[in-house]
Amino acid sequence: MSNVFEDTYKKERIMKIIELQKQGKIMFEAFRSEYGLPDIQKLGLVMMRTRSGSTKYEGELVAPGKGGLVGYYKYNSEAAAYEFFPLSGADIPAQLAAPNPLQLGEIVLDEESKSATMTIDGELFTFSDVEIWMEDIAILSALTIHWREPAREYLFGK
Repeated sequence: MSNVFEDTYKKERIMKIIELQKQGKIMFEAFRSEYGLPDIQKLGLVMMRTRSGSTKYEGELVAPGKGGLVGYYKYNSEAAAYEFFPLSGADIPAQLAAPNPLQLGEIVLDEESKSATMTIDGELFTFSDVEIWMEDIAILSALTIHWREPAREYLFGK
């Protein structure tokens, strides 16, 4: 008998982010990269809340010492992430200007063989010698979320 664990909250948020990205929206996270989106703090940007209600945005994104204002942001509660509205002509970090689109993945853990099989967009990846503890489910969830072309190229070549 297999135990099935699905983080439905995270899955729903990622599906919403994917939908918004397909509409051309640029999404980011403010303090940690829980969904695999660009992390503003790691990019050296600062969120400044807008003080007046005269704007349709919640605040400004600023690059201290690197040109100042780069754009505006607004929180999307359905996606649990922020939407970015770039300022024309601003020097925007590449991870934010052209972010990698998210893909929903699935990991199946096999306790007996100590393996984890990850499926993303029809591609299958197997990791062996995986110690399976409840804490590892979060790690494997993060692995699925953060799986990117550079990691794929590093492991398997071009």
